[in-house]
Amino acid sequence: MSESKHTRGPWETCGTWVCEENDPGHNIGICILEPRPETLANARLIAAAPDLLEALESLLSTDGSQLMESESKPWQQARAAIAKAVGNP
Repeated sequence: MSESKHTRGPWETCGTWVCEENDPGHNIGICILEPRPETLANARLIAAAPDLLEALESLLSTDGSQLMESESKPWQQARAAIAKAVGNP
């Protein structure tokens, strides 16, 4: 089974759209979400997907000693990705 390549991002929310920034000032829409109360939360989660994937890959590639250091780069990446997903700056 071949692995599909996803759009790398970075992704961001653009109202009810999830967009990939292609060139500064030129966003490409990835998907549009129905206007419902949970739409913005869904858009943030989708936009954070590449960051969440990168953070998990980083955590899995570390040795055990880095996992014990709560201020290590993998943990910082994980916290930043979660903050993006839930809408905390």
